[in-house]
Amino acid sequence: MGKSSTKTYTGYYNIFRLRNWPSWKDPESDPLEPATPPGPGNPLGLFAAHYDENSLRYFHGTNKNYLLENEYRALSHGCVRNDNGNIDKMKRFIVTKMVTSTDMSWWVNSKKSMMYDFTEEEKQKFPVKIIYKTFDIGSDSYGDYIIFFNDVYNYADGSGWSKFDSEELMTFTTAENIRAEYRAEHKPNQFQLSDEKLIPIIENIISNHKDYEKYYFFDLVNYTQTETGN
Repeated sequence: MGKSSTKTYTGYYNIFRLRNWPSWKDPESDPLEPATPPGPGNPLGLFAAHYDENSLRYFHGTNKNYLLENEYRALSHGCVRNDNGNIDKMKRFIVTKMVTSTDMSWWVNSKKSMMYDFTEEEKQKFPVKIIYKTFDIGSDSYGDYIIFFNDVYNYADGSGWSKFDSEELMTFTTAENIRAEYRAEHKPNQFQLSDEKLIPIIENIISNHKDYEKYYFFDLVNYTQTETGN
């Protein structure tokens, strides 16, 4: 995602342009400096899908996959980047399923530098929603977990928002927001935590956590019970 000086804005968008094996030019560079040619060494990777018509922001691949493993990843000029494997899946889906005005299936294996603009009808078929959250609740083979993220733009206090951001797409780390998302993600059953158990867990984990680390609710229940003797 974008660094603080070139933020990735929240909002509702639509894919409107595709670029296969794109060239790239640093927007902050000398205008006379040549662009990086298409290919594996290009910072945009092998494909780009533009979604914000008012700025140079799009989904694209990368030539530095190792950056995606960093804890801090607010490094781009505002674009959302991913590894080339995932971007290739996006490309295959778009050119074979979403583009209907012409046959673009041949793009799948092409290494030719090309650009395609969606028709108005096609734009509506690929909506994009960019959200900003400082926590997330999910599940894996070990159980239900919560993970916290650094508020990289310092949005939580309301001072860093831009005129381009949509407030309703921001969710911050508060006890009520966590409780609401937990309830939304877990239908009532014998495994859902009651508020009596959930609220103390939430209050404790908000005060005592590390960003980007998974905390499993099962472990948090046991820890809270040990601490309180209940």
